[in-house]
Amino acid sequence: MTAARHDDDARLVEAPPPAARRALGLVAPPPPALRARQLLAEARKAAAEHLAALESAIATVRELAEAVAEGEALYGPGLTDFAGRLHEDLFWRSKTLAMLSQKQRGRIGALSNEP
Repeated sequence: MTAARHDDDARLVEAPPPAARRALGLVAPPPPALRARQLLAEARKAAAEHLAALESAIATVRELAEAVAEGEALYGPGLTDFAGRLHEDLFWRSKTLAMLSQKQRGRIGALSNEP
């Protein structure tokens, strides 16, 4: 016999059997291995976004350094020389960063295709 309960409108309502109550429960959490893979994929995505932000910031600094280097009449000789060297250095470093980021994206793509 199943237990009965009273609704707010004072009607007698039959309670569902225990098996039905279990079926209406919450969805079981994913297994730890699946959750770990999901978290790792999320962390890799965040890392890729971080690298993109770094590439963008370096490009901005390069543009600023180039503007200072070209403004010889506005800035002293030490500043324009420094800005010119910084612009050139950041140019090559940005190329290195772009190459390393591309390898990282390729590695992430290969790992995300694994079972």
